[in-house]
Amino acid sequence: MSAMPATTPIETVDREPSVRGLPGLRGTGIVGHVCAAILALAVLIAIVGPLLAPYSATEISLSNSFVGPTGDHYLGFTGQGADLLSLLLLGARSSILGPLIVVVAAMVLGVVVAIISAWRGGIVDQVLSVIMDVLFAFPGILLAILAAAVFGASLQTAAIALAIAYAPYIARVLRAAAIRERSREYIAALEVQGFSAWLICLRHLVPNISGLIVAQGTILFGYAMVDLAAISYIGLGVQPPQPDWGVMVAQGQSGVLQGYPAESLAAGLCIIIVVVAVNLLGERLNARSQGSAR
Repeated sequence: MSAMPATTPIETVDREPSVRGLPGLRGTGIVGHVCAAILALAVLIAIVGPLLAPYSATEISLSNSFVGPTGDHYLGFTGQGADLLSLLLLGARSSILGPLIVVVAAMVLGVVVAIISAWRGGIVDQVLSVIMDVLFAFPGILLAILAAAVFGASLQTAAIALAIAYAPYIARVLRAAAIRERSREYIAALEVQGFSAWLICLRHLVPNISGLIVAQGTILFGYAMVDLAAISYIGLGVQPPQPDWGVMVAQGQSGVLQGYPAESLAAGLCIIIVVVAVNLLGERLNARSQGSAR
């Protein structure tokens, strides 16, 4: 990489693209702020939930099976005789952090592919487009099932499979934004001054599409949470006795048939609240990022 010039004409180039940075939640309205608060609370519970849970997941008593709320058990017991509130708090970790891992991995892959495709163009862009088209043929859940059959059922296997399945969708959306950014005059000015491609991308191109990156990641979180819950529901994700909201929905279905739906309903309601909040927030972030790009 050539040495940076002694003068700093690049400062005049930096100001214009920095306007399109990520201004927090501004422009998302009251709904966006409420959804962000719900998501922040869910992440906080996922982190400190095990410290707040009054009982462990293995502390069960079959004699309390399907018993309703009592003085020390505010939500009652599950069909296995475990404290329902404790399971919800303990299950938040895998239910929230699992999709977060999927989103981070998928976004990293998607951003790298999109930037390389937009920057290099030509044959590189065509090859990457073909690879993405091939991956489009494999739905996330199907790829997770295949991965579980080969590598064994676990949350890690399901998360990696979903990240690979989601990456092409992210890359396709970000590629168009990266191509628009690539054609701007400040990119040409930076190249003329001798800055390397990777430095331009890291310091200028990626930050200037950060709004769209965050918006897509937020929307993707909802899909990942539903898919991971579904995979755990069919027994190919989180394995009992490890607490998880998807596992709780599956284990509580016998209680639904017997007239005790508390376990499935509580876990399902937690999933619905987080997914709706994150989707509404993602839609508003996406609308804001598209508006600022015009």
